[in-house]
Amino acid sequence: MSNWHPVNLLIVTWFLLIVMMAMVTIVETTFFGWQKTFGGEVHDGYIELARNISQGNGYLFTPGGPPVFHRPPLYAHLLVPAAATGSEFIERIYVVVLNAFFLAGAAMLVFVAGRRLFGPRHGLIAYALLICNPWLLHTVRNPMAAIVQMALYLTFLCLCAKVVLAERSAPTNKVLLWSLLLALCSWMTLMSHGVMMLLVPMFLSISAFYALYRREIRAFLTIVIATAIVILATIPWTIRNYEVTGHPIIIAGNSGLSYFAGNAHWGIGMPYSDDVTPKQALLNHLGIDDSVDNAMHFYGFTSIDYELRANAAYKRHIKEHPDQFSKKLLLNGIEYYFPAAYYWIGPTNKQPSFSDLAQTVYFLLFLSLALRGMVRMLNMRKCRVYARIMVGCWGIYAASYLPFLTFVGFSLYNFGTLPFIALFAAAAFIDNEKDAES
Repeated sequence: MSNWHPVNLLIVTWFLLIVMMAMVTIVETTFFGWQKTFGGEVHDGYIELARNISQGNGYLFTPGGPPVFHRPPLYAHLLVPAAATGSEFIERIYVVVLNAFFLAGAAMLVFVAGRRLFGPRHGLIAYALLICNPWLLHTVRNPMAAIVQMALYLTFLCLCAKVVLAERSAPTNKVLLWSLLLALCSWMTLMSHGVMMLLVPMFLSISAFYALYRREIRAFLTIVIATAIVILATIPWTIRNYEVTGHPIIIAGNSGLSYFAGNAHWGIGMPYSDDVTPKQALLNHLGIDDSVDNAMHFYGFTSIDYELRANAAYKRHIKEHPDQFSKKLLLNGIEYYFPAAYYWIGPTNKQPSFSDLAQTVYFLLFLSLALRGMVRMLNMRKCRVYARIMVGCWGIYAASYLPFLTFVGFSLYNFGTLPFIALFAAAAFIDNEKDAES
């Protein structure tokens, strides 16, 4: 298997994931009844957006409802072909096929990266560690964007590396081709989640400066052309947001809401109470005198006025209370991989769920392996540079969530870090130097 062609591995993995999800669904339906939860607020409303797009109602959760400006557009539009059928059964099948494809693609890239950079066995073990993650497998059946976001982020980084590290002798006519590929992937990554508004420009800039440093003019031109295309491709959605809100929101809003959701979660700035719902606590922190149902929908504001108010308030809070902000960074950093810790060090009197405990134990083991593998790779001359790059890609992704919130269920916000953890953890099982020589 370590010598398989990547495309063959992708197809086989995709097929096996679909078969596995079908078997799980059959068993679940037989013993527990049909899974009732599909869509709704628990799944971020993407299927509702897709249904309204297919019906010609626009980018809305409900026909005639308030405009949606806090959900990035990519995943909802990917769901439109299934939503257009009007059949929830077809929607469920389509979601599994779509998410399984992107998960298989991410696993393939991990396999290829591990095999090419560190050796064949490394790639195979890293592939297995990623594809067997129980929370990734659970999310395959849900209409949520986390798996697609993870796969696109990894693909984007691989393309940046490919462009920057390309040989100087590469033919000139490949510049436009690679520019188009990089632009398409960058744009899709941008449109997958609001946090990518920070990460995509950052890594494009880093890649461009590195290309200049190496005097790789073709690589630099490729990145510049790709960046220009991405900017142009982003304008239509910015115009759409301006038309419905009166403000030029580039991809999606919600940064202020997410920031104070994190504050309310930890009881930072105001006393915490288990008797107050998280949404009401959020409105209390912002001083918004309105009902939850009227002010919010699908964890986003219904009014642009509330959005602007929250954005101004969170910037002011960081400036006026750097100690509270630092405290939240630390607490969010702990909860990012260990959700059960919130119930031990946080303000709540509730007890952690089985899922929270399971995730905490899982990541204690997974990260221990990754740390051991990371140390080994950093001490190996052949792996050192790539290991440092991986640490950077992992750390920057994780750090982008810490100012806001990290308590979303099933570890969705750390999915983008899993490929790097898998690559590091694989190094704990093998001798990379001997493996690379083989």
